[in-house]
Amino acid sequence: MKRLLSYILALAAAASCVYPLDIKTDDYSEETLVIDGSVIIGGTSRVTISRLVPLDQLSSYSGGYVYNALVTIESDKGDVFKDDTYPYTINTYSAPSDRSYRLTVSYKGKIYSSPWIKPLPAPTITDVEFTGEPDRVTISLSAKSDAAGYSAIQYDEIWKFHAEYVRIFEFNPIGGAISAIQDPDMSRYVCWRKKVREEESLLDYSSTGGVVDSFPFAHFSRTNERNQYEYNILVRIRNLSDEEYRYFKHLADGTNNASTLFSPDPGNAETNIVCESDPSEKVFGYVSISSQSYYIATLDDKYYIPTEPSGLTHVDPEDYWKLYNAGYVPVNYNSDGTIGWGSARCYNCVSDGGTLTKPSFDIPGAE
Repeated sequence: MKRLLSYILALAAAASCVYPLDIKTDDYSEETLVIDGSVIIGGTSRVTISRLVPLDQLSSYSGGYVYNALVTIESDKGDVFKDDTYPYTINTYSAPSDRSYRLTVSYKGKIYSSPWIKPLPAPTITDVEFTGEPDRVTISLSAKSDAAGYSAIQYDEIWKFHAEYVRIFEFNPIGGAISAIQDPDMSRYVCWRKKVREEESLLDYSSTGGVVDSFPFAHFSRTNERNQYEYNILVRIRNLSDEEYRYFKHLADGTNNASTLFSPDPGNAETNIVCESDPSEKVFGYVSISSQSYYIATLDDKYYIPTEPSGLTHVDPEDYWKLYNAGYVPVNYNSDGTIGWGSARCYNCVSDGGTLTKPSFDIPGAE
C-alpha cells in the first residue's frame, strides 16, 4: 500500500485560505503545479498558478504561489495574448469568439498546456431586478441560452454612499478649546465605492430548456450603505461545459459550499492540464475557455432604511490633547448631548476607502 501524506494547496483564487489534501506521495510531490484558468473571450482572463506544499513544512513556507511563469493564450488562427507578471490577468476583450483557444504556461523550462477548446456561446441576460424584502434587497437574474446546461455568474458593484457624520466642531490644540465650525466642509461627505467579486456562482438550467427566471444570486441589508443614493451592478454570465461543471461542482462540494466556484480541493477532481515537456508529470487544475455576456442594472434609494450612526467617543477635557494627537477630532454631538470625538473615517468618506469620482466597470465602453 502506498504511504499517504497530507498536503495543503495554497491558491490565490482562494483568498489565501488553505485546505487539507490527501495525495499519494508516489504520484505527487511538493513541486506539483496547480493551474486554474478562466479564459474569457470578450472579457478579462485570469490564471492562478501554485504548488502543493507539504503540511509539515507549512510553518516555514512562505506560500505556494508561482510568480515567475509566462502565461500565453493562443488561438488556432494565430492570435496571442500573454502575461508574465503575477497575478496573471490578461485582457482578452478583442479575442474573436469564432476560434478555438488553448492556454500554455512556461515555467522552469517546461511547458504546460490545456487542450484546444472552442468557447461556448454566452447566455443572454434578459433582466436583472431588485426586490425589497423586509430586511434586505435581493438581486435576481433572468437569462436564456441555446446551450441548455450550466452557467457561471459573477458580478461587480459600484455605489454612492456618505460618511456617518458631518464634522461641525474643531479643536484648537493651543488653547485647548472646542468651537463650532461655521461652514462645515462637505466636500468629502459623499463618495463612491467599487467592489470586484472574482468568485462565481453556479446556475443549473439543464432541466428548464435553457431558460432561467428571477434566479436570486445576491443580496444586501436594507440598512447597508449600498442603498443610500445609487447602486450599480455589472452582472457577467458564461456557459460551462459538462466537464467544467463537474470539476467546479466537485471542488464546491468538497468545501460544503456548492454555489461557489474555485473552492480548492482538487485531490480527486478531473484536470485538463498536461505537461508537454514531460507527459508523466502530474498536474492539477482546470482551464475553462468561454464567451461571456453582461448586463448593468441600477437601483436608487427606495429600499433604504436609515439607521443611527455609530457612537462617538466621549472625552473628558483633560484628555482632549491626548486624543487629538492620536488623530481624533471633535465631530458631532453624542446622543446624550455631549460632544463626541471620532477618527477621519467618521466624517471623511475618502478616509473610509471611497473616491470622489465615480469609478467605471471594467468593460470597454461601459459606465
